[in-house]
Amino acid sequence: MSGIEVLRQLREWSQIPVLILSVHGEEDRKVEALDAGAEDYLTKPFGESELLARIRVLLRRPKLTEETTSARHGNIEVDFLQRVVAIKGVPIKLTGKEYSLLRLFIQHRGKVLTHRQILSAIWGPDAKPQTHYLHVYVRRLREKLEEDPDEPVYFRTESGIGYRFVG
Repeated sequence: MSGIEVLRQLREWSQIPVLILSVHGEEDRKVEALDAGAEDYLTKPFGESELLARIRVLLRRPKLTEETTSARHGNIEVDFLQRVVAIKGVPIKLTGKEYSLLRLFIQHRGKVLTHRQILSAIWGPDAKPQTHYLHVYVRRLREKLEEDPDEPVYFRTESGIGYRFVG
């Protein structure tokens, strides 16, 4: 798998600082890596002093608390390392987009996420501002994870704004 895909999967459960070292210096590659979660990008060849300086910058950032490898919200259990979602211990099958959407909601638990924020995070910064497919995916999550999808406990609609995950 590509380094970008490794980084995306790492970001599902860890916020450890990542410095990309690459022979690829094209702007679009750098932007893709930074958008995927890298803190910095250094193109080869580079000097040892510059590399060490960039590492020092990363180390000066506030220390992170224990990495979150799993989450539990009511009956919903998520293992970010194994990419497993379960309800009361029973594994539930989610599509890649459904899983990404659930992960985004859990990462921002209690906060309102606007339609635009969600579309950009899940479908990319160039996602069209059409919310109909977002509504479909939220509905699917409700059907798979809520006891009563018509009276959601976890996935709350903020009318005209977006959604909030209450866990």
